Amino acid sequence: MPYHDYEDDYEVESYLLWAVIVTFFLLNPLGLIAIAYAAQVEAKVQSGDYKRAVDYSEKAKMWCIISLASTLLIGVFYFVTRYI
Repeated sequence: MPYHDYEDDYEVESYLLWAVIVTFFLLNPLGLIAIAYAAQVEAKVQSGDYKRAVDYSEKAKMWCIISLASTLLIGVFYFVTRYI
């Protein structure tokens, strides 16, 4: 039976596009943290460090969500204090 390395088929989402969107389109500086983590994912996959690549991917996703949520909360707070 031929040997197959399943780690070669392992793909890790970097969330770099989402990090860029929340940073530049929503103008939220917390997205810079997401970009920093997302930028490291591909390098870790290329070096074979899948555990750290998954960890950085999860952190990038978390910071994208935090950035989006904080932007929404600030927007709601602004609307409430301005118009209500």
